[in-house]
Amino acid sequence: MAVLITGGSGYIGSHTCAELLEAGRDIIVVDRPEHAPALDRVQAAVGRRFPFHPLGLMERRGLQRIFEENEIEAVIHFAGIHPAAMPQQGCHLPIAETVVLCDVMQQFGVRRLVFSSSAAVYGKPKQTPVTESSPLGAANRYGRTMLMIEEILHDLYEADRKWSIALLRNFNPAGAHPSGWIDGEAAGDGLSEWRGRESEGAGGSAWCSREAEGAGGSAWRIRTADSAHPGERTCTEPAGTPQHLMSRLMRAAAGQQDKLPVFGGDYPTRDGTCVRDYVHVTDLAKGHVKALDKVMADSGFDAYNLGTGAGHSVLEVIAAFEKAAGINIPYQIVERRPGDAPIICADPSKARRELGWQAEMGLGRMCEDAWRWLRRRTDGFRAESRHRMLAGAGGAAG
Repeated sequence: MAVLITGGSGYIGSHTCAELLEAGRDIIVVDRPEHAPALDRVQAAVGRRFPFHPLGLMERRGLQRIFEENEIEAVIHFAGIHPAAMPQQGCHLPIAETVVLCDVMQQFGVRRLVFSSSAAVYGKPKQTPVTESSPLGAANRYGRTMLMIEEILHDLYEADRKWSIALLRNFNPAGAHPSGWIDGEAAGDGLSEWRGRESEGAGGSAWCSREAEGAGGSAWRIRTADSAHPGERTCTEPAGTPQHLMSRLMRAAAGQQDKLPVFGGDYPTRDGTCVRDYVHVTDLAKGHVKALDKVMADSGFDAYNLGTGAGHSVLEVIAAFEKAAGINIPYQIVERRPGDAPIICADPSKARRELGWQAEMGLGRMCEDAWRWLRRRTDGFRAESRHRMLAGAGGAAG
């Protein structure tokens, strides 16, 4: 019997594959063919092979063939589109894929499903910490997509109570696999060349306004009173720049932008910057394994927050990353982003009580592991190294 992982090459998905393999579970991964290298690195890090089927979930016949040829006991479903890609891609695709997946599961009598959702379904909560019973109302396309999938799955369960479904509302993932081989949050962002540097942090005061946004990215006009760099200048972010703070930090550490934009410095928080609940991606992966155990044990439908219950401000995260990496990350306070809440933290007590899960690793460890992954990536996944790894672990089987 095997667990089918859809979208297993993604950030949380690849780490969940690793945790399942290390726990001795058999897995089968379905993902788009261009994502195969990420799965090669999972196999190399863990030292176990697993079948990989390079297809999209809209390919119904290919998906049916997997169920026909394998004994699938459950599915962990990663919707497969990163928030940073949502402005460029239609949000209907992961919804349609989910419908096809559930239809095929029903056809073959497989009714045990873990859906990797997001805390984005809470939108801009009026109260924090957020519980699973807090009002839902996404503030962006990505959150709305996750929320619509959750609603579809709830309707599915109401129509057929034989299903067992767990929704995992992941808070802000950070860190990387301790091996440094499995992709970090910034995978696919072009972190291909390390340019080491020593820089002073942003000094003085600054004002920033958004000048324009288009296919080429976003431009920010910065006026600074820093005595060393007076005047005005424009900072342009490339199209597709990730919104997640850790991804932005790694871009800055890799020298891909001169200054890290910090969106808002006047929030009612301890240092004026937004506070979020950051969770080590390995802890999140372990939460998915625990949820799998839960859906295998009983039928039902439930949602769980996967967070630490503690929040860190943007400036605290920057300081922790600087300490872990031993470098300075220059940053610049810019105008607020529309829709950003001052503080969003999870109440993870339900996951602790019903899944037996709680986050174990703190912010320092998240930054250390992210830095290790970044150095390995920017030093290059050289072809000869990759071949040596795969000689021991074996390539992905289609």
